Amino acid sequence: MRAESRRSRPDLPRAVELNKTFHFAVYEAAHSPILVEIIRALWLKAGPVINLDLRANPERLAKGDAIRFHANVRRAIAASDPAAAQGGVASDITGAAEVILSRGGLAG
Repeated sequence: MRAESRRSRPDLPRAVELNKTFHFAVYEAAHSPILVEIIRALWLKAGPVINLDLRANPERLAKGDAIRFHANVRRAIAASDPAAAQGGVASDITGAAEVILSRGGLAG
């Protein structure tokens, strides 16, 4: 995802897919099949919204919030700090949700 964010014309669908891949790698590492099953079901609802939002607002990718959150999660995992990893994932999801909701894209 970092490489896509640095390109002058990023491949936005690829960035969304890389974001999904990162998140699911973290969720799979929790070794909780039930958690992953629940998140997969939620992704079917949230994934298209994230994809549409990023296509409509590509500056979000260049801003790099997700990349910073992902880097924090990776550092937390490397440091065996589950609380920090959890906080990083929560911040990433909450930040994206706040941006999407602030634009009124889900009103109705």
